[in-house]
Amino acid sequence: MKKQTFFLLFIILMLQSYIVKSQQTFVTPSSYIDSIFSAVENNDFKKFRRQFDSSELKRIDHLKKTQKGSKMLENFILYADSQEKILVNNYRDISDTIKKYNLKLDNQYYNTFKYFIKPNANNEPEERTASVSFNFLKDSLIITISPYYYKLYKYNNQWVSKNKLEIENYKLSKISSQKTYFINELNEDFYTYGVKIFNLIKNKDFENLSKEYPQEKEYDLLDAPMRSARELPNYLRENKAKLNKGFYKLEILESIIPEKTQVRWHKKQYRYEANMEIRLFMKTSKGDRYLNIICLPTKNRIMLYNIDTDLDLP
Repeated sequence: MKKQTFFLLFIILMLQSYIVKSQQTFVTPSSYIDSIFSAVENNDFKKFRRQFDSSELKRIDHLKKTQKGSKMLENFILYADSQEKILVNNYRDISDTIKKYNLKLDNQYYNTFKYFIKPNANNEPEERTASVSFNFLKDSLIITISPYYYKLYKYNNQWVSKNKLEIENYKLSKISSQKTYFINELNEDFYTYGVKIFNLIKNKDFENLSKEYPQEKEYDLLDAPMRSARELPNYLRENKAKLNKGFYKLEILESIIPEKTQVRWHKKQYRYEANMEIRLFMKTSKGDRYLNIICLPTKNRIMLYNIDTDLDLP
């Protein structure tokens, strides 16, 4: 009886853990600059420091246990101390810049990043970023704050920079009339969304799959150029018709190979675009195949734009 009770409790805890995990939002690289501003506004260096890689400090703790009194430990402590001094100076520079121009988060003109998920050598998903920059507009001057080598890294669901932040500024000759957009969170992670689309296809649920595309009332949200806005309804209609016609070819899909999942998202400056690609690899009756799910990430939800596959849909 005790064993049965323990087993039931274990199952309940596992289910609760799964539900909580599935409800988690995805924190995008855009959120990084919010934490930097919050730290400066509250004069909180410790919070500022938490936005940077701390692996050196963890390694010191490890070396103190394994290499106590060694030259290696002594040299590494000197190196880590020099890195800490760099961040102290960087905090002062960032703080001075924000105060000098009286910058607020509302002054953010645009931000950009490239985001990738690819399996590493151990077939574990590895998140990477490139071309990360945060650009602020103040009196026709662009002030750019960028992480080290324009990259951020993810640790414990938090984005961090490997080293100090870089600051640049230049005069802006013309302010763009296009709207900017910022996404700090998505209401579901990429893999969960990909699995949802896969299941709709697998269950031949074309009605609910159609609802994943932008609906007419959402076209304004996309803020596409006029030419694209006129073409969008026809393009989406053609995509859905093509997919509906080729549904029978997707019957060979059997199961997802989760460890091979890839994501590419190039978040640009000014508008929502179909610039996110979730590539699911799956087992089929004809061997391994892939399904490319092209998406439009928005604050409200991830929207389906197109589905591409190597199954040769008509």
